[in-house]
Amino acid sequence: MTRVLFGVTSSPFLLNTTIKHHLKRYVDKFPHTHKLLENNLYVDDVHIGEDNVDKALIVCLESYEIFKDASMYLRKWRTNSPELFHKLKERNLEVDDSPDFYNQTLVSSKVLGVALNPKEDYFYFDTQSLEKFLLKSKDTKRYILQIAGRIFDPIGYIGPYTIRIKCLIQKIWCLGLDWDEIVPDEIIKIFNDWCDDLKKLSNIRITRHYFYGSLPKDIHNIELHLFSDASIKAYETVAYLSVELNDGNIITSFVASKGRVAPLKTLSLPHPELMGALLSARLSEKIMKGLEFPVQRIFWTDSSIVFFWIKGSPDKFKVFIKNRIQEIHKLSNPSEWFHCPGKENPGDIISRGLSVAELENSDFWWQGPSWLREKKSSWPKPLETHKELVTDPETLEIRKTLAVNTVMEDTNQDINNFIKKYSSFTKFIRITAYCLRFLKNCKITQSDRKKDNLSASELQNATHVLIKCAQLSEWSLIQRLRDTFWARWSSEYLNELQRRTKWTDVKENLKVGQLDLLKNASQIPMKWTLARVIKIHPGEDGLVRVVDVKTAKGTFTRAVTNLLPLPGDVGLSPNGGRDVIATKTNCKQKEKFFSSPVA
Repeated sequence: MTRVLFGVTSSPFLLNTTIKHHLKRYVDKFPHTHKLLENNLYVDDVHIGEDNVDKALIVCLESYEIFKDASMYLRKWRTNSPELFHKLKERNLEVDDSPDFYNQTLVSSKVLGVALNPKEDYFYFDTQSLEKFLLKSKDTKRYILQIAGRIFDPIGYIGPYTIRIKCLIQKIWCLGLDWDEIVPDEIIKIFNDWCDDLKKLSNIRITRHYFYGSLPKDIHNIELHLFSDASIKAYETVAYLSVELNDGNIITSFVASKGRVAPLKTLSLPHPELMGALLSARLSEKIMKGLEFPVQRIFWTDSSIVFFWIKGSPDKFKVFIKNRIQEIHKLSNPSEWFHCPGKENPGDIISRGLSVAELENSDFWWQGPSWLREKKSSWPKPLETHKELVTDPETLEIRKTLAVNTVMEDTNQDINNFIKKYSSFTKFIRITAYCLRFLKNCKITQSDRKKDNLSASELQNATHVLIKCAQLSEWSLIQRLRDTFWARWSSEYLNELQRRTKWTDVKENLKVGQLDLLKNASQIPMKWTLARVIKIHPGEDGLVRVVDVKTAKGTFTRAVTNLLPLPGDVGLSPNGGRDVIATKTNCKQKEKFFSSPVA
C-alpha cells in the first residue's frame, strides 16, 4: 500500500509520521525552515511568519521544495502582505486568488478554524453560518448542544461568554431530559438571551500580534502572568504577557484562557479553586512550549487557602488535594505563586460570565488588572500566613498541618537583663518601640517602611507590650506556686484519706514446712490443693518470692502469689513437711478456715 487511506483511524498518525520522517532529511540543508515546519505544521496546513518579506519568501520557496521532493505540492498560498503575494505568483506558486490586492481589499480566511482578516491582521468570529442555523429554532437539548458545539474558540478569547452556555448545558443535563424533549421555559429564556448576544460576536476583534510595533530590541523583560479563580459553577484561568520596554513602560496583552464547568459533586469552594490553580499550571506549560524566548512565570490566586496549600507539602493533605498539589509542584515552583485580591483577579470574569458587549469593552479582560502595567512595588502585598491561619474560617485542613508543635521560650531573663542595662523606663520604652518597628518593617515593602521619629501610638504600643510581659511574669509565678502547692497537697494529704496497706504492710516470708493452699483459678477455693513448702528461694533483698512445694501429685516451683498460707499453727508441720496426707482432719481444718468470718 503506497497511499494513506482517508477516514481510517490510523491515517492522521501515518500522515504525521511520514511528514516528520521526510522533514528529517532537510535538517542540515534548510535548518531554519525545517524548524518552522516542525513546529507549525498542523495535519495538512502550514502557518508560519517572518519579520520581513524577503525572509518570508525564502521560507516559502524552501518549504515548497521540501514537500515537492515527496510529491507533495503546497497549494492555496495566502499572506497578509500584497508584496509577498505578487512574488509568490511570479514564481508560479499556486496562490489563492480570492484576495483582491489591486482593490486594496482582502477577504477573510480561517486559521485552524479561527477567522482571520489578513488586511487588518486581526482575528474575529465569523457567525454567518451559525446565524443561519439559529433560524431552525428548536428548544431541545440536542439543538442547544449543536449550537454550543459550533462555536470554535481554542484560545479562549470569549471564555466569559462560552462558559454561560456550558453551565446551561450542565443544568439541562441534570434535568434528565431526552435529546428531543422540549426544555423548560426558564432554560429557553436563558438560551434565547445568550443567542441574542451571539450575533454580536463578529464585533470582537483580536490583534494577531501580542505587542504590535514593539521590536525585540526594545524589550527589557518579559513575564507570563496566570490568574486562576473558581465559583460553585465553574473554575478557570487566564494568561497575560507583560513586557517591560527599555524606556520603563510596561504593556500587557491577553494570551489565552481556559474554563471548565465545576463537577456535579458538591465540593467546598477551595477545591474548585485548587482545580483552577492546576488549570493555570497546565496552561502555562503549553504556552511556554510555544514561546521561543525566555519568560518568567508568575501565578496568581485569590484563594488564601489554595495559596497555603501550594506553599505547603502535599503529603499533609487528603488524596484529592494531595494529587493536585503534586501535579502543580511538578509543573511549577511554589515560589512562583502569589496571592491577589478577588476584585483584582480577571479570572473571576469567566466564572461570573459576561455579555458580548461587556466583553468587547472590558480592558480588565483584554489587558489584565491595572497594577500589572506598573512596577512591582504596586503589586498586591504578600499575604501574612499567621493572620490567615487565625482569621480564615476555612483553614481547617491547614490547622491540621501547621502549628502542630509549640516551642516555649522564657524571655523574662532577656527582659530583666534589658532592664538592668537601661535603668531609665523612658529609654527602655523607646528601645522597645524601635524593636517593634523593625519587626513590622521586615514584613512590608521598602516603600511602606517607617523611617521617621517614633509616633505616640508606637510609644504607647511599646508600653503595652512591656506591661504584658510583666503581667505574664507575675502570672507565671502564681501558676508555679499553685502547681507546687497542689503537688504537695495531693502527695502528702490526699493519699492519707484512703489508706492502701497492700504495699505498706510488712509480711513474713514463707517458711519451710508451712502448709498452704495452691491457688487455681479454674476451681473453687474448697477444691484447691494442699501444698507443703519444702524449699524457699530468697532474693538479694532477703524477700522470698519463689518456693518449692510438695503436693499429693508431686513437687512444683511456684510463686508466693499463687500460694495461700493457712493461718496460725495450722500451717506448721511437726515432721518438717516430709509428707502431705489428706485426712478428714485436714479437710475439717480447711472447711473451718474458709467458713470463719474475716476480720
